[in-house]
Amino acid sequence: MARITQEFRHGDYGGPITHKARFKDHAGKQAIRMRRSLPSQPLPDNFRQNPVFCFQIYTTVPVGVDSGIDVVEYLLQYLGMLERWNEHCPNPAFEVYSPQTDILACVEHQRREIAQRKAHRTDDATYLIPMLRANSNPGGFIIIITFDSFTAAHMRCDDDLGGTGLVFARFDRRFPSATSVGPEQRLRHPTSQLNEGAVYPEKMEIEVEPQQDLWTMQSNLKRSYFLNYCFNDDEPSTWTALALDVDEGGLDNIQKMTVACTLDTAIDHLSLSAMKVAKHGICFSTHGIEGEPDLRYVVYVPFLHHDNVRQTLEEIARSFTSAVMLRLDPGKTVTFAFRIPPQPTMSSILADCRQYLQSKPDDYIGALTSFAPSQTLVHRYASQIGPIPARLHPINRDDGLGHNLPATCGHEPFHTFAVVLDRPDFIDGPGVLFMLTDNEKGHSGLRKTGRDIGELHVWRSAGMNEVVKRLAMQVVMPVRRLGSCEDREGRS
Repeated sequence: MARITQEFRHGDYGGPITHKARFKDHAGKQAIRMRRSLPSQPLPDNFRQNPVFCFQIYTTVPVGVDSGIDVVEYLLQYLGMLERWNEHCPNPAFEVYSPQTDILACVEHQRREIAQRKAHRTDDATYLIPMLRANSNPGGFIIIITFDSFTAAHMRCDDDLGGTGLVFARFDRRFPSATSVGPEQRLRHPTSQLNEGAVYPEKMEIEVEPQQDLWTMQSNLKRSYFLNYCFNDDEPSTWTALALDVDEGGLDNIQKMTVACTLDTAIDHLSLSAMKVAKHGICFSTHGIEGEPDLRYVVYVPFLHHDNVRQTLEEIARSFTSAVMLRLDPGKTVTFAFRIPPQPTMSSILADCRQYLQSKPDDYIGALTSFAPSQTLVHRYASQIGPIPARLHPINRDDGLGHNLPATCGHEPFHTFAVVLDRPDFIDGPGVLFMLTDNEKGHSGLRKTGRDIGELHVWRSAGMNEVVKRLAMQVVMPVRRLGSCEDREGRS
């Protein structure tokens, strides 16, 4: 993490200058650190004595990180950094990394970069990366440039999100092996009291949001910096935001997890047909091949890429299917397509899921239900008499029916939905994720500009009871809540 060179460009005499330092990231690739400040405030050589708050900037396209200072100053100007942010505290620094393949790869790279620097925390020259508080939970935060013409973002709010603004990504910094899903991390509102109605069944693991309003983007960055650094009692909060006392996992911790997932013997009593659908996939159904199941989803198992996992895909599929069936009313049926992604990354899962669903009907996944035409608010159903069949999948963290109908959810609905098992102990531990992306705004952006994703959410469920409640869309299909003892009795 040692700095190679430090350069600067002069502003007006006596005014701020641009300090720049080159360094190598955890993968050995070139990166750059920069700050606009007075000549007497260079980037310090000793971070422990002079901690600096560093925003993290990623790119999915070449933007000239290695080509010279002019591009750096252009970026600083775009972020509103050529002027002093606040007279009571120094400007933050910005670290810009070499291009990554896509947005989710940027998040994965940042997690590894954080872990690598924390492992070298005793080195005075190592710049540690602080958490950023969003709502009630501090976590990781990165800024992503997805277009070389990123300054084309709208100067005002615009309904057409086909522009080329930056992307903000907030995420849990912990690796799957060290994650937790306590109720304080799942509050519906930062000021909510810890009771059942105030807690979501999942926490937000990753939230990706394109920025199209330049003024709002700059204001949000400044506000985040002030709240997280400048005004924490009598001293800057950089050290308290470094999470030095928090176990966030390591680069290889998930590979050391040898916990076996519980195999559910109750599955033997179900009418289960297994049908291999691809080299790295298997489809489980409890209703035979004919007919429509009550639940149908695609489930990814990326941890099977690790050599130490003892289970096969079929054993994991049986375990997950049984855990779901035990919590549904008798007579309900399911079809789950279990797949091993080409690579154990969220980027690989998203690409594979899109390809898999491309040849399927729009309503292929979700919970089967029906509702009255008055509930749809969709013109094409206005003259229809009788219940309208539909298959719904989660599109909103609020679980009411109105929140999850595309016509009444209050935002652009997500069209891509996948279940991800990222820990071997997913039956008893927090090892189930939901990935949601490709909403209408995202589709518009994809068609007009080629952005790899628009808005994206990844939720981590609190447990199997909450998993089944979400997949069954409980407002559509009743589910049973089982405790750990009841689970074991049901399996025996």
